[in-house]
Amino acid sequence: LGLTLLTFAAAPLIISLLAKKPLPESVEYLRVLAFVPFLAVLNFPNVLLLLVKDQKKLLFRSSWLLAIYVVPACFWLTAKYGAMGLCFGLISAEVVSLLVGTMFNWLYNREDFFRLIGFRVKGT
Repeated sequence: LGLTLLTFAAAPLIISLLAKKPLPESVEYLRVLAFVPFLAVLNFPNVLLLLVKDQKKLLFRSSWLLAIYVVPACFWLTAKYGAMGLCFGLISAEVVSLLVGTMFNWLYNREDFFRLIGFRVKGT
């Protein structure tokens, strides 16, 4: 979260350093995209559990479900809102990835998932 907030706050400086001139529109894009890594890290326990339990088929299914959502969503958002629409499409992709991963772990690895994220499971 700290890196996300730092990137958000320092977006004008980062863009100025990289582009050698201020680009206000690029600053807006970077500020939106600064939240992508934070959302991706939230999905880490989901992916970790699927990999540790060698559930490659579930990981493959979740990737396909995400692709089925991302491609049309990003096309539509980009067509409707331009580059900012694509930024929000990427944010929504991370949210959907988190939801799909959590759903699969809820259905197939509920007890292990709760242990991984630090919740106590009855009987342990």
